[in-house]
Amino acid sequence: MIIVTTIGPTANSYQTVNGADNYHIRRLHNEAWHDATSNLKESALMWATRTLDTLFWKGLKEDSANSLQWPRSGAYDAYGLLVDSDTVPEAIKNACSELAFHFVSNDTTVEKSDSTFKNLKVGAIEMEFKGNDSVTAKVKPIPDSVLMIIKSLIRPSGGGAIR
Repeated sequence: MIIVTTIGPTANSYQTVNGADNYHIRRLHNEAWHDATSNLKESALMWATRTLDTLFWKGLKEDSANSLQWPRSGAYDAYGLLVDSDTVPEAIKNACSELAFHFVSNDTTVEKSDSTFKNLKVGAIEMEFKGNDSVTAKVKPIPDSVLMIIKSLIRPSGGGAIR
């Protein structure tokens, strides 16, 4: 069950299912979100929140008893305005909604292998794919589309990296 509060030890999501549904009404190519069950949406929003909380944020966590990284004091939004220290910024809620959609649409827990050609010969048609020595890459935990929403709130020293 999602617990969305601005401050508290039991909060586990920056966004409600209803809030995310309203966000996705304005988004293109969102069929996966609208087709998802409420339970899947809740899980995705909680996982998105946990993932976002691994970032290096600007400002200071407002209350050490809070289970989440927001609200924070001393953070400025993309327009240079001081973020209210007792609320979660809309950018965080939107990023949570967007990341939850990404989790509903993609299995980010599996590794994708690099299936590019190692060798391709046209005469007598010979194809060789990279084998066991190929490099595997995990799906990015936080897509660039999400980082763009919150870039003004991420510390430059963190560079969007996960801690």
